This record gives sequence, structure tokens and C-alpha cells, in this order.
Amino acid sequence: MDVVKRRKQECIQTKNNGSNQHSDLLFRLLRVATQPQEEQPDSELKCKASEDKAAYENVGADMKSDELVRDMIISFLLAGRDTSSIALSWFFWLLTQHPHVEAAIYEEITRVVKASRKGRYACTRKLEFDGKHIVNVGDGSPGHGKEEEYVNANSKISTGEQHGDDEGNNHGMSDEVCDGDGSDRPSYEPFTYEELKEMRYLHAALQEAMRLYPPVPHDTKLVVEEDVLPDGTRLRAGAQLAYHAYAMGRMESIWGEDWERFRPERWIEPQQGRGSVSAFKWPVFQAGPRICLGKDMAMLQMKCVAAALIERFVMTLAEGFERPRYQLSFTLKMQQGLLVHFHPRRRA
Repeated sequence: MDVVKRRKQECIQTKNNGSNQHSDLLFRLLRVATQPQEEQPDSELKCKASEDKAAYENVGADMKSDELVRDMIISFLLAGRDTSSIALSWFFWLLTQHPHVEAAIYEEITRVVKASRKGRYACTRKLEFDGKHIVNVGDGSPGHGKEEEYVNANSKISTGEQHGDDEGNNHGMSDEVCDGDGSDRPSYEPFTYEELKEMRYLHAALQEAMRLYPPVPHDTKLVVEEDVLPDGTRLRAGAQLAYHAYAMGRMESIWGEDWERFRPERWIEPQQGRGSVSAFKWPVFQAGPRICLGKDMAMLQMKCVAAALIERFVMTLAEGFERPRYQLSFTLKMQQGLLVHFHPRRRA
């Protein structure tokens, strides 16, 4: 609590003098707590991409409480750590079993990044190295043994690792810029929020992975007061109500005859539409006014990590690694984790 109180005072002082000493999660939450709602920037926790906006309508007023801010930080850090890593483990395992999905995700990442940064690089050139020097720099026309890289027309490229072509000829490849300030370096950059938002197929693939392997497969709720479920079941106050996200994600009555298939398209097909699946049908993040506070942040983090790895590497299972086995606990972990090899992806 002392940290929250101290940082809140810093936040107020920052607002008054126009400085900005922090950019972490706590500071952003406190900005919501100390700013009038009409003054909050659109990028600050307005959850404009949320599928359940009603759950967040009064977040600014509620966050006047220091205790609530503290509890939110703890929830973000603790509840979102294992669950996100578990979801990504199952997601990447599914990609090793469905390479066509990985290829579609990589194509989407490439397309989104090229469209977003189309003015960043002046041209597309073909580079060929003899191991020490650039021996041929083409104009982008097809040629044997040349690797396509997105570079500034005036950049100088140094040699890097050796890669062989189909005939065993080695050619060095590198993204390092030898001169300039590095601003035109054709290296990987952090994805922007807008770029991640455009990666709809990746979003659908993550949702599909969590349908089959929800990080929290089983959960319970406490009945606060007597109620009646839609099917007529009466609930007494004080009773424990359990629901099974794992079982619900595999029910034919909910997902159809192809419920066993890992098919991200089911989340973006025209007859369904993106985001049309009810949270009560897919309760990975729970549903209603108590929906997970970190839902949008968790999806954003997972998309960022997944896109960064898929853009850079091809992942294969380690030798001897068979189908993962469940380590049942509160979360759906893999026994011994996911054992994989990372192979640098040759940029095309």
C-alpha cells in the first residue's frame, strides 16, 4: 500500500508539472485513478477493443481506491503469469502439429508489417555474400543463391551467419547496418498496438488453442444469494458452483462435429464473425461483470510474444518429445514443459 500511495502522489505531481518519470503498469493505472475520465488518452485502459465494454464503463471511478489498484496489480502480475505462459506452450505445440496454421500466421505477420512500415525501407534487394564481402547486390530480380532482405537503398550490410542454399553453397546473411545511425536497420522492431490489432488470424489461433487447452480448466464460484439458472436449477446461497472450461471447449453441442480439430477459422468465418462467440460459451476469461480484468492485456501480450517468435524462428519438437501429458493442478500445465528447437527463419 505504501508503494501505491507514494506513486499516486508522484502521479499527481507529474500531472501538475508535466513531467513523466514512469511508464510502467502501476503508473498507467494511477493515471486513470487521478485523471477525470474525459481527459484520459484513448490508449489508456479504455479497453476500446474489449468485447465486454460494460464491465469497464466505471473503471476510472472505481480506481479511486488504493486497495483496488493494489489488488489489480497483484492480479495482473500473479494471475497472468502462469496462465499466459501455459496458453502459449499449448499454442506452440499445436503449431508444430499444424504447420499450415503457422504458415498462415507468418504470412499475416509479414503482410501486416509490410503494410504498416511500407515507407520504412527504400527498396527490396537481393544480397549474396562469399563469406567476407558482398559479391553481388541485385535489383530484386530472381536469382539463384540470393536471399531477399528489406533494406534502405544506402545501407551497407556486413556478413553474418552462414546459411546453405539447396545445393550446399554457403552465403552469409546479416541485418546489421555498418554505417548511419541505425534508424534504417532492417532488423526486427517491436510490434505496435495497431499492428497487433490487425493480426486477426493470430488472435483467432490463440483463441482456438485456449478452447482446446484452457489455462484454467476448472473453476468454481460462490453463490452469494439464492438464484435460479436458465435451465431451472435452483442455487442456494453459500453453495459452490463449478464449471469446466476444458469440457465446454470439447462439447459437440457447442462447437459442432469438428470440435476436435484445431481450426482457427471457426472464429473468423463470415457466418460467425470475429468476436461473436459468447464469453459464456467460451469461459476462458470468465464472463459477465466479473470478466477477467486482464483479458485484453493477456491477449495483447500473447500476440506480441507469439508474433515475435514466429517472425524470427521456425519451431520444431525436440528429439524424443512425444505428445505432451497433462500435469493437472489449478492450471493445465505440461509435464516437463514444451521441449523444442528454434531454427532461425530465413526472411523472404
